[in-house]
Amino acid sequence: MGFPMSTSSHLNQQMKSKISSSTARQATPLCSNSSFKCIHGYRVVPRRLAHPNKVAETSSSPLETNTADEIILSSSSAEAAPVHQLSEESFSWTKQWYPVAAAKLIDPTRPNAIQLLGKNLVVWLDNLGEWRCFEDRCPHRAAPLSEGKIWPEDGAGGTLMCSYHGWKFTGDGKCVKIPQAASIEAEQRGCSSFRSCATTYPAAEAQGIIWVWGESGSNAQEESASKPIPIDKRLEAAVENEEQITYVMPLFHRDLPYDYQTLVENVADPAHVPYAHHKIQGNRDKVKYGDYELALVQNTPGRVSVEYSSVFGKGNIDFEPPMIINFKSERPNGIFNSFRIHCVPTKPGFSRIIAFTVTNNQKLPTLFKLIKKLPVWMDHILFRHPVLDGDNVFLHFQEQYLVEKDRQAEEKESSASSSRVTAAWRKSYYMPARADLLVAAFKNWLDTAGKGGPWGPLHKTRGYPPLVTDHRILLNRYEQHTKNCTACKKALIWIERSRSVAAAVAAVGFGAAIAATVQGAAQLGIKAVATSSVAGGAVVGLLAALMWRWLSVLRQKFYFVDYDHATR
Repeated sequence: MGFPMSTSSHLNQQMKSKISSSTARQATPLCSNSSFKCIHGYRVVPRRLAHPNKVAETSSSPLETNTADEIILSSSSAEAAPVHQLSEESFSWTKQWYPVAAAKLIDPTRPNAIQLLGKNLVVWLDNLGEWRCFEDRCPHRAAPLSEGKIWPEDGAGGTLMCSYHGWKFTGDGKCVKIPQAASIEAEQRGCSSFRSCATTYPAAEAQGIIWVWGESGSNAQEESASKPIPIDKRLEAAVENEEQITYVMPLFHRDLPYDYQTLVENVADPAHVPYAHHKIQGNRDKVKYGDYELALVQNTPGRVSVEYSSVFGKGNIDFEPPMIINFKSERPNGIFNSFRIHCVPTKPGFSRIIAFTVTNNQKLPTLFKLIKKLPVWMDHILFRHPVLDGDNVFLHFQEQYLVEKDRQAEEKESSASSSRVTAAWRKSYYMPARADLLVAAFKNWLDTAGKGGPWGPLHKTRGYPPLVTDHRILLNRYEQHTKNCTACKKALIWIERSRSVAAAVAAVGFGAAIAATVQGAAQLGIKAVATSSVAGGAVVGLLAALMWRWLSVLRQKFYFVDYDHATR
């Protein structure tokens, strides 16, 4: 995953200067009174012991423990590094708000199937403008409600109808229609049973994103109400202060063929951008030593933060558990930039990215202003997809390798007294540079406070997908995005119709030219063939054929475009 267009052009400049010891922020100690070699190959020398169960505040103020410059390069390998045990506290993967879609990119007139935490869900918009979320299963005979129909005229908020037998459900999941009942009284008795209700999940819209609580049940509404949705607080403050906001990169979502944890690891790593996205976002030929030097400023179960230096001043990359990576910076004059990436755990071996970039800087380069004027679908196929395409293949392979290594390690150690097998990445990864600080900290959080991930270790996860080598599957834009984006679906329909018209016009034009040629040759001889009708028909046919060809190339960008790193 790359940086947004607004920051990627300055990426190589943003990381150039190392953070000096006099200005480096301070970091939370790694729970030890003496120095030790941490998992990412650095020697840590804490000044004091942190409270083992306290989750640090999310404030960006300097911490009172060891400074970031005390984490120095070590020649040790990850194999000898101990596991840094972060407090697990009461973290629960299901008692969280998760983003599931960009509201403007899904169809509000129909139910939309989504996946979250391995569950099949459906979201739909009632006629009061509130998003609702059900388990994607009708309580009658388990048909998917995502294949149903919204009836906005029913009652105060409308209903969602199951298209299998016509059962209808209000936004709170209550069944109000059973057409198969013998009478109205029988229908009322059937609807009064809790077994007739759809399983509901709390849902809300915030900052243009649809959010769903990770649990259903009688306590879900109360629990979700007690936990705030993890929105961008700087953006919220800007809106409240009526600052002029510009979405340099509007909300975008796409499903990806690798697990949530692989996605977080990828977007937490700015150093890959000029290589994986060469000449798309960044340039590998311009990278210099120290460009991606990071400094750890916070490492707790509640937040991991690293600091980088840029031409605009200092900035931070934060990991907000369990699924947000935020690149943010703010100048003394109040100008801020926020690139916020949501890494959604959809199901084992798959994830969804939902991202946006926002700023209150109105002095944007002309290029970015022009890009903002592009149709949404054109922004997606020309700028968003090429970035993600650059990562998909090798991230899928990387993940599959680690899963296999975990499986092999477990088989070897199954008879050992230890109840826990060391995660494969600790032995397989060699990370001697500070550029990997946030990656190592996230992976450590996942192994400890994150309890191995939303479904535990992937090698033990039922339903984890096998290795895929076909680029047409790994880079399938239609399945991963187009079919789930209203802007791209509408554009694709228009292109398909225009192609048909262009093909018909080309056929008529060339046909007319051929007919005129044959008729002229028959009546006046060969010299009279080059008539105006022949030339006109040929020109029309040629132009239509060229239009058909251009539309065909454009159409392909909604389905699949291969990405070959070797030729870039």
